[in-house]
Amino acid sequence: MAPARIKPGNIGRIEWDYERHPGKVRGVARTRDAADKPRRVVAVRDTCEEVEAELRTKAASLLYLGDIWSPATTLEEAIERWIATLGDADEGNAQRPQSVETYARTARGVIVPRIGALRLGDIPTPQLRDFMKEMREAPHRTRRVKGAIGYSVSYRLHILRALRDSLGLAASMGAIPLNPARDLPRPSKNKAAETGPHSCAGGRVARLYASLGGQQKIGAAERPAVAPSDRARLATGCRIGEVGGFLMDETTDVPSLRLAVTGTIVTVAGKTFRANELKDDEQARILELPSWARAVVDECRSIATRSGPDAPLLQGLRGAKQSPAYIRARLASLKLEYREPLEVAGIDLDDFTFHTLRRTVLTVVDEAVGRIYSQAQAGHADARTTAGYISTPRALPIIVGAAGAIDTAFGHAS
Repeated sequence: MAPARIKPGNIGRIEWDYERHPGKVRGVARTRDAADKPRRVVAVRDTCEEVEAELRTKAASLLYLGDIWSPATTLEEAIERWIATLGDADEGNAQRPQSVETYARTARGVIVPRIGALRLGDIPTPQLRDFMKEMREAPHRTRRVKGAIGYSVSYRLHILRALRDSLGLAASMGAIPLNPARDLPRPSKNKAAETGPHSCAGGRVARLYASLGGQQKIGAAERPAVAPSDRARLATGCRIGEVGGFLMDETTDVPSLRLAVTGTIVTVAGKTFRANELKDDEQARILELPSWARAVVDECRSIATRSGPDAPLLQGLRGAKQSPAYIRARLASLKLEYREPLEVAGIDLDDFTFHTLRRTVLTVVDEAVGRIYSQAQAGHADARTTAGYISTPRALPIIVGAAGAIDTAFGHAS
């Protein structure tokens, strides 16, 4: 029968030696360190009890043996060690599980294949700047486009965070004197080159809703052809995960039709579930719904197959939650089915996503009642974030009063 496997921090059978050190006892034992690598510990003391105690102390100390950092450590190794700290509050890296997965996927999928083999001592700041510039034009695949050119600003922010934090960890461990990613510029949108976020604001909102409001025959009854999730987004302006996270019990009719936004649907390690928190505490909110949304809520209640405190408002088969992936697929099918009326309504189908509906609602609210309300509707902690969602025509200032002075001074020259 094979001997039991030694666990890290424990010791195996002690081999005693009473001759090598006269008047002393020498003991040797095997153990395993934190990386599960075999180790050998030795102790020389006056008694067997003292030897055994020292051997156990040395074995336990190997559990805290840190990784060896040096200029020869590769960037890939530094990134993996940084990923291991994600989600650990004691490491100053408290992250939600979905954020941990996002950063790990970004680092392993983008940074490691390109520059992961570089040694930490050979990474200068100019090379990292060139790498970040390359990310603005690098071809890649997205959910919507197979041959997209350039990573989005939000994606490049994730790349920058992974570089800064992993190299910062390496600097704190003494592998390099300074963090070469510390002064890399933060990616930002080129506002001067943009015409504004795409939305269906203005008169197109009514035409959009009319296009999505058709009826279809289902059994003996007629129901709207568009799924409740599509119209729920137009009624609230919520994020796609928040829409999937609406709960049946958090939708009330008193004193008016209201809906609480307290969680979001996330996917971690291939499993989809509802996280009972949002990005920030201040983003949890209760929204008053427009009068036409009552039909959407009533429809959701009538077709629901599951009830209870955790029952979703928008239910799939057998009462399951609707994942963001399912909702996106539903909208893609809708665009194909309603292509003609949507194009007649003036909707750019190439840039019409579920996020377009969020921008549309926030733009309508902002134009009607002001930024403070659109910010609250969006659940943004900062009004500057909301400003990036508002699609408004560029207003040029009209300068009057100067023409008279110019005419007086130079009119005689004509």
